[in-house]
Amino acid sequence: MRWFGDPKYPRRNIGSGALLLGLTSFRVGNIYERIFTPAATRHDYVDFAIWLVLAVLAVINVRLGIAALPSDPKDRDAKPTGVDRSAV
Repeated sequence: MRWFGDPKYPRRNIGSGALLLGLTSFRVGNIYERIFTPAATRHDYVDFAIWLVLAVLAVINVRLGIAALPSDPKDRDAKPTGVDRSAV
């Protein structure tokens, strides 16, 4: 079982993670604004905690998706520059 998407499809994982990140950040912002009003209840604090955890999971999903992307073939076959060579 994979917690953060299938590594075979990293671009799909990045897209779904970005969508989830957008939704969760919107909800966290809305609830965060409501918490500082006199009408705030315990339910608002629970919602805030749940959506904050989902936002963190979305960030992890995007980061793992970016890490799973294959490297650029141009980078592997590039000639070393003067900075890449040893000084000796």
